[in-house]
Amino acid sequence: MRRPDPGPGPGRALLAGAVVAALVVAAFGALLGGGRDGVMSSEQAVAFTERALEEAGVAAVVGTPTEGTFDDRGREEPVWVVPAIVGVRRIALSVDADGDKALNLADGLVDGSNVLSEEAFVALARFRYDPLAEETTLTSALALLGALAVALALGAALRARRVALPAL
Repeated sequence: MRRPDPGPGPGRALLAGAVVAALVVAAFGALLGGGRDGVMSSEQAVAFTERALEEAGVAAVVGTPTEGTFDDRGREEPVWVVPAIVGVRRIALSVDADGDKALNLADGLVDGSNVLSEEAFVALARFRYDPLAEETTLTSALALLGALAVALALGAALRARRVALPAL
C-alpha cells in the first residue's frame, strides 16, 4: 500500500528558504569584502618589495621599511619606503601603502647612473601586487564556506526534526 506524496511540506520549504538565505548573505558578504580595506602593513610592504624585485630579476636583501609620503602628481600619497641592498649598493623602493604598485625608486649613483638597469626599472614600474586584496579574497572565501556549513547544518537539523515527527 502507498500513501500519496504530500509534496513539499513546510519543513522542505523552510530548509530551502534557509539555504537560499544563507547563500545570499554569504554572497553579499563576499561582494562587500571583495574590495580592499586599509593600508599595507610593513610586513606586506616587504613582501611586495621582495616579489617586485624578484619579478624584475634583481637579487636583493630587503631591509626594514619606514613610513613616508610621496608627491604623486600633486597628491601626497602614503608610502612605505623599503630599503634594499643590491650587490653592495643601496636602493629604496617607495611602495604605495594603500595601492598595488611602486611609486618611486631611489637608485641614483653619484656619477648619474643607476643601480638597476632600464629593463629592471620598467619591470618594477609594471609590477602589480595587492596583498590586502589577496587577504580579503581569502577572508571572503572562508565566510562563504562558513555560511554553507551553517546552511548544511540547519538542513540536517530540519531533516532530523522532520523524521522525529510522528507519522500520520
